[in-house]
Amino acid sequence: MTTATFQKGDRVEFKEFPEITEGKIVELWKRGFYKVAWESGLTYQGKTTIVSGNVIRKKPSSAGLGSTPGSAAAS
Repeated sequence: MTTATFQKGDRVEFKEFPEITEGKIVELWKRGFYKVAWESGLTYQGKTTIVSGNVIRKKPSSAGLGSTPGSAAAS
């Protein structure tokens, strides 16, 4: 099984976790580990942790997935 590769600044979330969490990769570590600053989630919000690339995935882009006020381009 290969580990996904992430870049600094990527928005990520846990793959299989009972609560919704969202964070941003702030530092790349060796051997597939990443330092993530968590922005949401009851347990992780406001914390920075080191996680394996096996347990996180890139957060899907919300562009074009719904109509959010102010998200439509002006013509």
